[in-house]
Amino acid sequence: MPDTTFETLLSGQLRAYAEAGVRPIDRFAIAEATIASGRAREHTTGAQIFRRWTRGGLTPLIAALVLLGLLIALIGALLLPGGRPSLPAVVVPPASATPAPTVASAAPVAEASAGPSPTPLVFPSPLLKPARGQAVQTKAADLHVSRYDNPVVVALPDGRVLVVGGLSDAPGEVVDPSTGQSTVTDPGAVTGDGSGVLLRDGRVLLVLTDTNHGTSTVFLFDPETSSWAPVDAPDYQGESLAKGASNIRRYPTLTLLHDGRVLLSGGRLNLSSSGTQTTVESAALFDPVTAMISPTGSMVHPRVGHSATTMSDGRVLIAGGRGSCATPTEVLRSCDAPLRDAEIYDPATGAFTPTGGMSSLQGTTEGLSLPDDRVLVLPTATAGYEPDGGDDGPGHVEIYDPSSETFEVAATTPHPARTAALLPDGRVFLTAGTWAGVFDPTTGLTQVAPAPPAEAQQPAVLPDGRVLLVGGPWAELYTWP
Repeated sequence: MPDTTFETLLSGQLRAYAEAGVRPIDRFAIAEATIASGRAREHTTGAQIFRRWTRGGLTPLIAALVLLGLLIALIGALLLPGGRPSLPAVVVPPASATPAPTVASAAPVAEASAGPSPTPLVFPSPLLKPARGQAVQTKAADLHVSRYDNPVVVALPDGRVLVVGGLSDAPGEVVDPSTGQSTVTDPGAVTGDGSGVLLRDGRVLLVLTDTNHGTSTVFLFDPETSSWAPVDAPDYQGESLAKGASNIRRYPTLTLLHDGRVLLSGGRLNLSSSGTQTTVESAALFDPVTAMISPTGSMVHPRVGHSATTMSDGRVLIAGGRGSCATPTEVLRSCDAPLRDAEIYDPATGAFTPTGGMSSLQGTTEGLSLPDDRVLVLPTATAGYEPDGGDDGPGHVEIYDPSSETFEVAATTPHPARTAALLPDGRVFLTAGTWAGVFDPTTGLTQVAPAPPAEAQQPAVLPDGRVLLVGGPWAELYTWP
């Protein structure tokens, strides 16, 4: 009696495919049966199968169409990446619609091709569950005001998020991901863009500039009472953009120190009635106990848009940024030049000292203190600047080792990051326009995350490790199952 193993499997796979619709054909089982039967006899031909099916009740036309469909399915299964048929994908709705829950691509991407995706990412059929470690995106809340210009976003200790600026004359609001609601909180003054940092006592220090009104302000926000209090900081508040010279420092970098104080380093100011701006090397310390700002040592180089990262030993790494455009007497040739150098601030002495420069990065940066005491430095958009080199990738990632006082290139990311946020597990959440990913410093790989629905959104890492991405008309929540 002839061996019918191949025919049996082929018929069973065809019937299962026709009945279930989405069940992938197991070409591996068919191949194994084909090899086994081929050693004992000639392979069963398609013509034999055709004759047996027609004798079993199928009309010749239907049997021919079924065999043709099976052949196409088998060819597709062999040609598709991974060797298995893919299930239909559902496209994320356009940004004008309410964003749907999204699951990221399963495959990590290292040094992927440059350039933002022209269309939103897709997510698989609900029949598929996200693999462990993949980001899932859901809409968290609608904002009261659409914020398209890099709002200041600060995670609060109770899991809520303070959102300020991103639009001239916009009030602040507090987003609660647990309820999906956002509540307006009005500081009573114009806000604009700038920086904010969470203090040890749960309050938030904000240094903001509204370019439309030419006003800079310094606030303390108390989330327990939803109250705002102005800070007496003559060097950092006032009519900083009025016609005429001004000593108001705009866009300083804020850094929380181990002792609870905040370092304000660098920034820009107006030099003359022509509106010429310059970058400053001055720095100051904010004391949350007295709510006062006092001067400290000056940086080695004037800079704005730099990173200032507190290291495990309490010192602060200052890296990158942009240099000065002018002096009181002349415009510099290297106006607004991106910087490659770095320096260290010691809170114990108030002194800044040079350290090793970056290998490939220059310009605006973001620094993140890693669990192993090193510092990860990435190019980002800050203080009104785009990443040097634009959006075309790849983006270079460097790591500073305080023991050797040197930088080294650690890896590349598919795109130069515009924002970066450190996750509790040591990975880094990145965004670049409508692209997002998670970079792993231990492997150098970047896993693609669901695409942000709007550009210029800002991340806040919640106490439970989730990320709230805020900007445009809504806030998006990223979780890792």
